[in-house]
Amino acid sequence: MDANILISACLLGKECRYDGKHSKLDLLNNAKLNWIPICPEELGDLGKTRLAAELQSNGKVITESVEDVSKQFNDGANKSLKIAKENNCKTAILKSKSPSFGIGKIYNGTFSKKLIKGNGVFVKKM
Repeated sequence: MDANILISACLLGKECRYDGKHSKLDLLNNAKLNWIPICPEELGDLGKTRLAAELQSNGKVITESVEDVSKQFNDGANKSLKIAKENNCKTAILKSKSPSFGIGKIYNGTFSKKLIKGNGVFVKKM
């Protein structure tokens, strides 16, 4: 168990999604790995429950009520990246479609549940 693996905290069952729920993947519970769980939204001081947010094409992260939370997402991404570096994480398991962790596909920023090619705020900083 040498490697530290960065992981979206919600995938391990932490209730830190925008809706206060988790996205737990039970198959991860039995893995004998050294998880480094993080939630950029919590690290960005957005709180445990918050309005859904999506990354827009202009780079801003906007909530459903049109509040610009780009600063909080960027702060949380920077803190998450620092944690990953401090723990020498070379591998990550990240929540798909997330405005922070999405890789390859994210929601299009219109809250219409449509996916587009793109990466979340944290992934862009990697």
